[in-house]
Amino acid sequence: MLVTGEAGLGKSRLVAEFCRTLVRSDIKVYQGSCSPYAHNRPLALVAVRLNDVAPDGSSARVTFGLKDLAHRDGHEAPAPLEPGRVYEVRIRLNDIAHAFPAGHSIRLAISTCYWPMVWPAPEPVTLTVHTQASSLSLPVRPPDPADRGYGPPGSGGHAG
Repeated sequence: MLVTGEAGLGKSRLVAEFCRTLVRSDIKVYQGSCSPYAHNRPLALVAVRLNDVAPDGSSARVTFGLKDLAHRDGHEAPAPLEPGRVYEVRIRLNDIAHAFPAGHSIRLAISTCYWPMVWPAPEPVTLTVHTQASSLSLPVRPPDPADRGYGPPGSGGHAG
């Protein structure tokens, strides 16, 4: 379930009530996000990375998503940003299957460049993320006993 809308409509109360009424213990709800936001330049990029952070502080990128904000409404008619205006944009992360081990943390890193993967904007950009209106939705798949026969990637697939 994804709840979106303008500030002041009661989304937070709706989500809180939904979470309070959950009775199944195998359903987990994660909340967080990276929109809406404002920029100080007409051309900008947003790079979002989801990281698995181990208890020792080391981290590994799980997945990422990129958005050229001139293409925020599609690729048919790119348009520069109006500096200072607040935009709401969805940034889809690449699909991935990953289990976060117990004791690990989830980090969402947001930046305005991701060199050398993506060419940077022509000028440095300041990004303002309005966290109170932002969210991160992660699907949760309960463990399945049929998964036990599969080893880690590169191990040759089904072990049994």
